[in-house]
Amino acid sequence: MNIFLIPYKHPLRKMQFELTWKFAELMEEYKDAEARALVERAPRSPESDGLRGYLYYYGIGGKMESLGMAFVMFERGERYDDSLSLYMLGLMCDRIETPDQKEGGFRKKYDRCHAVGLMERCVKGEGMWAMGARVWLGEYYMDEERGNDLEKGLQYFEIPALSGNDDALKRLIEHYSGLAKEKDYADEDVNRIWLKWQKTAYEFFPESESFNYGMLLTGFAGIEEDIPKALQLFEDDYNYGYARGALALERYYRLIADDTSRPDRERTRAAFTGAQWAERAKQLDSMKNEE
Repeated sequence: MNIFLIPYKHPLRKMQFELTWKFAELMEEYKDAEARALVERAPRSPESDGLRGYLYYYGIGGKMESLGMAFVMFERGERYDDSLSLYMLGLMCDRIETPDQKEGGFRKKYDRCHAVGLMERCVKGEGMWAMGARVWLGEYYMDEERGNDLEKGLQYFEIPALSGNDDALKRLIEHYSGLAKEKDYADEDVNRIWLKWQKTAYEFFPESESFNYGMLLTGFAGIEEDIPKALQLFEDDYNYGYARGALALERYYRLIADDTSRPDRERTRAAFTGAQWAERAKQLDSMKNEE
């Protein structure tokens, strides 16, 4: 499995971090041995130190895993504010993986508290791992037993979410949907923020988020409804291979068919259309069960 995922790909930095980009491309093609060779041939620099540390940390391309050697390389890169080194050294502090932490006793150099400072330096540098550091800090401050600063945590998630980071989007949607429910969907400001992040998630991930965005547009959560758009999103969801979209359409047309205030011709047509969507959902489920 490809474990090298650059949290923040900035086009303007591609030339500045050419080695990292080439390494990432090889890893994405599962050419681990070539990726290792590329880094080991590279001249000494903070960037290559960070990547060498990464090779040791995960044992990439046949290289033996070594937290000790990874630590040495990350510490070298950290002195020059290398983005990957700051991020990974922060993770090592948080995971209690630095040498003095593993030995126990008096902490002379690193402890878990240092992780926050390293991640904040990573964010300020706006390097290729700044987005990953923002997500880490968001999780840290959202945790009541650690950072315990809800507003700060939400702020750290915002930039990654706007860049399409799925973890940040999930956390923001989870928070604001829960808050909207607590307020019985009566707080328009909260509903609006929830809609904003759900729409953002849909724009980046239409295959998985069409249904969720469509549900909000039905008006059930105190959000202004847009039924034509919602119906199209449910149909898109079905076309992506989900029966839930077809079932949502079936329920919508069944409600029209059951509405005695509507003309008989409209109700008959709605009943027929709803039955079609119910059958499509059934067929899709049958196909998946056969697989």
